[in-house]
Amino acid sequence: MKKSKNLKEGVYLPYSVLVTNKQVDILKSLVDKYHKERRTISYKDIGGIHASKANVSGSLSFYANIGWLIKSRNKYTPSENLIHYFKGLNKEKSQKELSRLLLQNCIVAKEITFFIKEKPKPNRENIIKYLGTKFDFLDKDKKSLNRLLDLMISIEILKMDDDGNFFQEEAEKDTSPINTSQERQREKVETEVIPMPATQETVNICIGIMLTEISEDQMRKSIRIVLEEIKKLRSK
Repeated sequence: MKKSKNLKEGVYLPYSVLVTNKQVDILKSLVDKYHKERRTISYKDIGGIHASKANVSGSLSFYANIGWLIKSRNKYTPSENLIHYFKGLNKEKSQKELSRLLLQNCIVAKEITFFIKEKPKPNRENIIKYLGTKFDFLDKDKKSLNRLLDLMISIEILKMDDDGNFFQEEAEKDTSPINTSQERQREKVETEVIPMPATQETVNICIGIMLTEISEDQMRKSIRIVLEEIKKLRSK
């Protein structure tokens, strides 16, 4: 890790003393306390449950900086997304929102995702060395950077393979099979032979049929209308 300047303003990192799982437990305790008492929560209210008051206080600041908590006069209110993450029915949706907030408000986390896109499957050492150069981090910041990587794994921004390499999963393409009724309708259209008018002039006919939501009766009716129009052209 490169040794140089102090952290720049606006560059946030998680508290280094506690492992990420312990910090997540602290967040859950804060949500539980708030959910039960419906009031802002001080670090003193949950200190001693999972960690000392000093360590709880040190942990909470980062989560307020990234928008997971709302801080007011050294007391905290959990965001709606954080409440739903621990208490709600749709954990996946709230998890995505927390991920979005982290990437939006923590430029170090965002930089990690950029680096992984440029250098597929880097390990911790590669990522930390890159961040050290990018942000002039100190050796003492290495623990905090590891905490951040672990947090990004816990909310599934990142994944790690068996060799300890980091990657991001791309959204899978929709490979679901075509609905059978739609398939039958498409076959009908493709195999239907429509005689063209034998006239001396060229006639351009555009036929548009929406296959997504159309019954067989509607399909047949549409084809009949087209055939009737062609007959009219023939009679001219």
